[in-house]
Amino acid sequence: FGTREFELAKTNDNGSSLRDEAQAIVAMGHEIPDDYKSLPMPENYRHCWSWFGEISRTRSSNGFGQNPISYSEIDAWSRLTNIELTPLEVSAIMRLDSAYLTIQAEQIAQRSKKK
Repeated sequence: FGTREFELAKTNDNGSSLRDEAQAIVAMGHEIPDDYKSLPMPENYRHCWSWFGEISRTRSSNGFGQNPISYSEIDAWSRLTNIELTPLEVSAIMRLDSAYLTIQAEQIAQRSKKK
């Protein structure tokens, strides 16, 4: 689910994403092609997706791109929000972060090739 969402959010040279293009297709009265469709979010995963978004918004960068979310950042977020995460939830957030950074790196590489 997460990887697909990050792929749909990638922007092209015009600054539009696959998600933007899907919305334009629907606005024209057409059905969305499979390449533009989101995957259904597993219900028991919804809270991890939300938490990932919260933690991700506070990530640092290093001049070359965004840094991975660290365990200490997750721990600080957990303490500040008074949300106790299970090891499985921490693992889910870390896997989401890995997928996010992979998609971001691919997008940066594609843009570098075009220059």
